[in-house]
Amino acid sequence: MRFNQLLKTIYSCYRDNFWLFWRIMLPVAVVAILLDISGHYRNISRINEHLDVSRDMASNNQSPDTQVLSPSVFEDSIAGNLNTLDGIFATTQLTQEHDIPTGLHFQFLPLPTIITYNSDGVLWNWTFNFRIPDYTPLVLMLLTLCPLSLAVASKSSGIENEDIETLSASVTALETWKRTSKKSIKLVIAFVLFLLIVDIGNYIYVALGLFVPTLGNYWLLILWQIPYIYLWVALSLYNPCLILEDNSLIGIFRRSHNLVNGSRIRFLLTYLGTAWFAAVFTSVLFGCFLLVLSFIFIELSPIRSAITPLRFLTLFVGGNVNVFLSELPNVLPTMLICIFRGLIATFLIPIWAIITTYLYLEKSQNNPTLIGQMS
Repeated sequence: MRFNQLLKTIYSCYRDNFWLFWRIMLPVAVVAILLDISGHYRNISRINEHLDVSRDMASNNQSPDTQVLSPSVFEDSIAGNLNTLDGIFATTQLTQEHDIPTGLHFQFLPLPTIITYNSDGVLWNWTFNFRIPDYTPLVLMLLTLCPLSLAVASKSSGIENEDIETLSASVTALETWKRTSKKSIKLVIAFVLFLLIVDIGNYIYVALGLFVPTLGNYWLLILWQIPYIYLWVALSLYNPCLILEDNSLIGIFRRSHNLVNGSRIRFLLTYLGTAWFAAVFTSVLFGCFLLVLSFIFIELSPIRSAITPLRFLTLFVGGNVNVFLSELPNVLPTMLICIFRGLIATFLIPIWAIITTYLYLEKSQNNPTLIGQMS
């Protein structure tokens, strides 16, 4: 399938099944968003505990006459970061002032990261985010890929599978979850295994940093990214392989690897295009949303001056605007931002399900043994 044909397929499939996809995702999305809000405040508590411990240690190790020599320990406090990629997260005053690596960086050639920072506390960066969502509760939304893939396949023609043909006559969100529940244990185990296998490069990164520190961070980052991208591409079809086939756990990943074999570059380019679209979509929507909130909540007003017309235009190429706040916003705006972050993820994940399912169906036509009977 050519890229322009794939784009038309994604658009038409999403348009025709928009409400079906959202009904499928809604139960998991609600739980994930609530857990994400809880995780945000739990992170704030951990930072506060860390700061309290640091202050206590500094007080115990210094005499009253020498405490004035290290005022930064006592001046450090929890702060907030508003940005058009993640929405909001907690940080500290010292972190935001001293840990900003400005300039041009390369994590994996030729994918650059550009970071600029000015004295007004506004940070702008551009990077190509090719990764699984960060390990926040929102990653649970990836569990919806199986019922989503089942729904996409049921709307496709030319599938020689009686179960799917029966489902396509009157597919509903409840029915897709019923079919998925038959493989619920395998789904959860495969999901955990996928995260562990894909992230094996991170384990290599940590191990090399501990045992070969002279190798340097630059080369460690490259070594980390190579297996990460390779494994993500090679195993990217594991969800349709799981839900549309009757296969073992090891067989699911082996079949995905065999399907992708010979087309890795095309798959990689397709996924990079998807990642770029997701970054642009997220940045533009978050930029508009934060601007609207800045007129309602006074504590968010710094984002209004930070997103100048020129910076706003960069959001359409995947730019990201960060603003550091001296204090965390109140509960209501924070919850609204977290909910909006979850809604964006809810919108984007069906696109990944459509892409991987159609790529699976395309490749399986040349390998008819792949489509087996659903359990």
